[in-house]
Amino acid sequence: MNFLTVLGSFIITIASLVLAIFACFGSISKGAPLDKIYVAQLDITGVNISSVLGTTISTSSVPSFDSLGIPSYLNLGLWSYCIAGSNQTVTSCTKPSGIEQFNLKTMLEDNIDNNQVSELVSSVISIVVPEKLSDKMSYYNALIKCMCITLVVGIALLALTVIVNVLRWVLHFTFVNVIGRILSILSFISIGISAGTGTATYVVIRNILSDNYSEYGIKLSLGRKFYALIWASVAGCLINFILWILTRQRRKAQVIMQPVPTEKF
Repeated sequence: MNFLTVLGSFIITIASLVLAIFACFGSISKGAPLDKIYVAQLDITGVNISSVLGTTISTSSVPSFDSLGIPSYLNLGLWSYCIAGSNQTVTSCTKPSGIEQFNLKTMLEDNIDNNQVSELVSSVISIVVPEKLSDKMSYYNALIKCMCITLVVGIALLALTVIVNVLRWVLHFTFVNVIGRILSILSFISIGISAGTGTATYVVIRNILSDNYSEYGIKLSLGRKFYALIWASVAGCLINFILWILTRQRRKAQVIMQPVPTEKF
């Protein structure tokens, strides 16, 4: 029984670690599979430029976003983000530079090279970041920071759990089991907080932005691959903890004391 639980724990820990790593480093570089993994995607392909500019110009006379050099999609990762054209093909990714905050104004302005569309960009930014969102942006970014930090901590704890799991094959002491259980529950809590915080934060942001979609055509969607990876890692951490609970230390051989016969005098 111990052999199966220790082996199962080892396999599940490795799997949870790999899943968490892929989720953590999604969208840090152009190329599959990382550029397909993102926390959220900003879609501005359906924007009504006439409404945004507050004019009555004909849509047919307005050049496309691609021709203006405005990205159609922004795929948001934890440490960087990727730019995608109208066909959702990623064209470039920024270099990782610390925890990526949800700052749409900076992301859009950093990717506009044509000064002739500055009025359009400024108008788009004012719509993409409504007052209801901008007023609490520091709060949401604090939650995003929490998501990143707890995910990194969870990955480190899972790596330590793998080491303890290997030691468990050699050392059959009680304290090894105790350490394994502590690490497994802490990794579950840490990655669980990351997954829960990230999901809740971006769902709120998505709902706020969707209030303006019918008029301006700008929306945010969650990255299914990212959340599938991180929640699968959470589930693996929980199963791993249960397996550690089921793992017992090897019983010591019991020495049966036989009574020593006494000689009769």
